[in-house]
Amino acid sequence: MHPHLELARLNKSFGETRAVQNLDLHVERGEILSILGPSGCGKTTTLRIIAGLEIPTSGSILSNGKDITRLPARARNMGMVFQNYALFPHLNVFENIAFGLKTRKLASGLVEQRVAKALTSVRMEGYERRSVHQLSGGQQQRIALARALAIEPEVLLLDEPLSNLDPSLREDLRDEIRSIIREFKVTTVFVTHDQQEAFALADRVAIMELGVCRQVGKPEDVYNRPADRFVAGFLGKANLLPGPLLGLGDDVIAIVRPEDIVLDQAPRGGGQEWEATVDRTIFEGPIVQYSLSFNGTVITARVFHHGGAAFRPGETVRIVVPPDRLHLLNA
Repeated sequence: MHPHLELARLNKSFGETRAVQNLDLHVERGEILSILGPSGCGKTTTLRIIAGLEIPTSGSILSNGKDITRLPARARNMGMVFQNYALFPHLNVFENIAFGLKTRKLASGLVEQRVAKALTSVRMEGYERRSVHQLSGGQQQRIALARALAIEPEVLLLDEPLSNLDPSLREDLRDEIRSIIREFKVTTVFVTHDQQEAFALADRVAIMELGVCRQVGKPEDVYNRPADRFVAGFLGKANLLPGPLLGLGDDVIAIVRPEDIVLDQAPRGGGQEWEATVDRTIFEGPIVQYSLSFNGTVITARVFHHGGAAFRPGETVRIVVPPDRLHLLNA
């Protein structure tokens, strides 16, 4: 069985810039894959190559085992939702969603049926005759999604789908988008620079840096077992500690997440323990964030305080790391 979508040794250069380098990725049918990375890492270029809006310099794109690398965008049946929604301002909601269906020469009865189904799926029944200008940002995003789903796409492509929305709206719409995608059982690739968004929406995450895919895996795997320093640092805060500091040898670096550190005043046993001094204490509601000095190295810890008193700057504490939370990398 072939993957639903496969990118094989994909390269894309713009002049001297190599935007995508030797990219191998596959997406199974019905799977949600997120391509995650900072600005300029090649994630949007990759999405545009899948859509047929960019031609790769080399490499291939396969859909169900069939090479579609040279197939024009209109022949790929990909549903794309752009960052700025790209709705047609002169068309109403119905006409926006119907646009792709009409270009496929579908009978008008079927067009109406598909538009109604798409509007129901994004919880916007009754909005057919509204002007795009009357819609909020969140509503525009839903209409853009409805338009992409109405064509019953082979693959749904989302480019930074939530980046233009207020933070208060973002979380609600994120959860809604996930349940809509699940409902449609549609294979989905979306790009984002937001780790929380990627983790909440995706089955698997591909992390890119400067055109190179650094790691692909389930959210919990890439977070808990990062492949290299870049992945460790990009996915939330990470303490990168040289091996000799922990008595582990010159050729390793230990990665410890701030939330995996336990602080205590008495020795505990049952894990790696070191003595450190509290430099700074920041109260964040349920969590206290600490900066600690340990043999000249600064370590960050995030600890649930459960209503207890926080450690004060200047106090000596023991840093305890459970053995299974210490992740070693080659230096």
